[in-house]
Amino acid sequence: MATKLRAQGAHVIMTRNNDVYKSLGERTRLSNRVQADAFVSFHFDSAPQDNLASGFTTYYYHKNQATKKLAKTVSANLTGLPLTNRGIDFADYYVLHRNHRPAILLEMGYINTTKDFRQIQNPTYQQKVVDDVERGLIQYFKD
Repeated sequence: MATKLRAQGAHVIMTRNNDVYKSLGERTRLSNRVQADAFVSFHFDSAPQDNLASGFTTYYYHKNQATKKLAKTVSANLTGLPLTNRGIDFADYYVLHRNHRPAILLEMGYINTTKDFRQIQNPTYQQKVVDDVERGLIQYFKD
């Protein structure tokens, strides 16, 4: 994702570049400190029971115009994926709630649902997510 956005001329700051844990506070403080134009957090969901839920969701917290527009625009561009787009939804996640910048959290499938997990592991699915999010961000910043 970062490589594609940089190729478009974006200044991308990663909260982490490897699998070393950074606290939620560290991630949010970085976004606020650099006054990020958009904060996008990628995740995979889990349901209380295996194979109970499927699909992906775009979450937001602040209902201001910029944040809700970011969520709607990115979600609308997540098209043609083999999982169901569950749309946008309000969520009180720390990285959203404590972020003073337009911020979304993408849950791109359920790790404990067989169908979703197959897609999550598939490089084609991963690339399609990257392409769609990139398209959504480009549209958001053009509008």
